[in-house]
Amino acid sequence: MSKATVWGAFWLVGGVWGSSFLFIKIALEDLQPFTLVALRLGISTLGLGLILVLTRTSLPREPKIVMGLVLLGAFNPGIPFLLITWGQQFIDSSVAGILNATVPLFTMVIAHFALQDEPITRFRVFGLLVGFGGVILIFSDELPGGALGTLGLFDDPGRLKGQLAVLLAATCYAATAVLVRRTMRHVAPLVLAAGTQTVAFAFVSVSAFLLESPMALVPRISSESWFALGWLGLLVTCLGGIVHFAIIHEWGATRATLVTYVIPVVAFGLGATNFRIGRPIWHNPP
Repeated sequence: MSKATVWGAFWLVGGVWGSSFLFIKIALEDLQPFTLVALRLGISTLGLGLILVLTRTSLPREPKIVMGLVLLGAFNPGIPFLLITWGQQFIDSSVAGILNATVPLFTMVIAHFALQDEPITRFRVFGLLVGFGGVILIFSDELPGGALGTLGLFDDPGRLKGQLAVLLAATCYAATAVLVRRTMRHVAPLVLAAGTQTVAFAFVSVSAFLLESPMALVPRISSESWFALGWLGLLVTCLGGIVHFAIIHEWGATRATLVTYVIPVVAFGLGATNFRIGRPIWHNPP
């Protein structure tokens, strides 16, 4: 990939992933977390399957690669999708976006010990901290209480649970980005996306049937929520997953996860323009 192509891919992923918090909030009005994630992954898996057929690409059969895809599928996207979706029941999208921007910080630490070509350096630490500080500064007025650096961590047990869930999701994203860079460099981005999302869809679907009542919820889904699910499945998860794995191959784990600094900006912009007809949805509905 050329330099311009990689940068274009970076901004594309930042744009579509930045929209995810908004559409998750929409779909949560009709669905419970496991069912929402299962439907999102199901739509994405169908899209990826169609791409595999059209490109005549087959999934690998080597046991080592298959096991790697199973591990990746559980920890990215499966568990993080569930954690973020569950957490957004308790916290505002602004807070979720800021906490998600810790991914590069976690990635830098993990990559230092797992990858020879991505050591921690002074300039890298300084750059990541400046970037994360900038995210907090931009959205300080959107945080509970409006105070800089105040996430309202201890004033509400529910909010604390939601924040910890998003932070745990961020560590999963960081660890799997490093794992892809270390062990899956030779696997095509399309294969990585299709394999991991198929695995995630399987275990999330089973969990949804065990913990929720998806068949009772689906008939009540509004057209607005179906649109949100389609957007999340086809653009955010299907397209975003392929492109992000390609960026990791080109740039490495730490640099690729810098896209999480773009996500809060896009998410806030969509919410501020009152994307939903008649009312803003950046914050939790009353």
